Amino acid sequence: MPREEPIQLHPHPRPFFPWAIWFLSSLFLVYREILIVSPSVMIPELKSSLSISSQDISLIASMAIIPFILFQIPFGILIDRFGPRRITSAGILTAAVGCLIFAMSYNTFSACFGRALIGIGGAVSFINVIKILSNWFKPQLFATILGVTISLTVLGVLFGDLILVKHIRIFGWRDAMIHYTIIGVVLAILHFIFVSDKNPALRYDINPKDRSFNFSFSLKKLLKQKQTWILTAYATFSEAPLFIFMGVWALPFLTAYHHLNLSEATFINNFYLITNAIFAPLFGYLSTKMKNRKLFLILGTLLATFSILSILHPFTDARFMTILSFICMGIGVAVIPLCYAVIHERTVPQLTATSAAILTTFFALLGAAGDQFIGIFLDKRWVESYSKTMYYYSAESLQGALLRIPIWFGIAFLISLFIKDTKAKQKYFED
Repeated sequence: MPREEPIQLHPHPRPFFPWAIWFLSSLFLVYREILIVSPSVMIPELKSSLSISSQDISLIASMAIIPFILFQIPFGILIDRFGPRRITSAGILTAAVGCLIFAMSYNTFSACFGRALIGIGGAVSFINVIKILSNWFKPQLFATILGVTISLTVLGVLFGDLILVKHIRIFGWRDAMIHYTIIGVVLAILHFIFVSDKNPALRYDINPKDRSFNFSFSLKKLLKQKQTWILTAYATFSEAPLFIFMGVWALPFLTAYHHLNLSEATFINNFYLITNAIFAPLFGYLSTKMKNRKLFLILGTLLATFSILSILHPFTDARFMTILSFICMGIGVAVIPLCYAVIHERTVPQLTATSAAILTTFFALLGAAGDQFIGIFLDKRWVESYSKTMYYYSAESLQGALLRIPIWFGIAFLISLFIKDTKAKQKYFED
């Protein structure tokens, strides 16, 4: 059936409005990340207040991850069907309510319930940003602004965690969580007031309309496409090891192998965070300018593979080389957001959130399972010594347990060879 010619689109009369709602959505992303990791900075306080063990702490922390994984695809479909305004506002409010319940908890069950609500509400945060970018910004800006979003999130969490720690020291963990509940409620209200499901008039819309679009048909087609699952596999094997190592095991490894204190290890790890924040938007811009996403994915993943190998098995103990390896790691993994740009460009805009949710679900599954497997492997086989507060692992034990990290990056590199490049061109209509 012949397609109607796309209408002539005009600049929006409020050019700064899309940037405002994008920034608001990015704040929710930072808010979610801080809430997700918050138990890690209040372990002594939780043990004392709730009279719980280290295993209970792990259970409470993980209760935000499980619903976060399970609700990705359902929320993606809901946002694509009904828009981000109501769905995301409800998600922010749910996370805030979960934060309040967590703050008022006096046993493991209530703390887990609050954390589960945080995970459910937070599940909508990233796919909401993806949908906002698709609805309000030209396709040529998608990869670049997504990179900027990643940068803001990284820096926001970096400074946000420091603020949270000081907040807890001043007010106590319960009052601090209540304050974050208030922040969440304010974010939900602002999101509901200012965020629109789409541009207010057709003539200002970013995406040409496909009047024959059928949601169910397009969803089935998305699930049947080989490239959907190739990109999902790439995202899984590239993001999961990043989540496991940089999110959990980087600091313990640095302290064990290089005999650093926590402050010194954090200082080195920050080189990765800052480098990643710089190069993520840069690679988004360059890959769009060069109309070649695949090249960046291949080279970046290869660099990440060699970087993690040099971190886990360094040929020298020189501090400079360790820092250089973390910098190279930050540069290498800065290409990973491009896989979301590719899946976005291969999918009609009406399914943007769903396609991104598929990638996020599978990487989070492997990340959560892989982290648990590494922890169990260490606890069962390679525990060196034990005190009343923590386990200690030797550098050799950690090297062995973390061997799967470079292997997964290597698999991601091989998968990247089979990705079909989109040449930075957005798909608008089903074939």
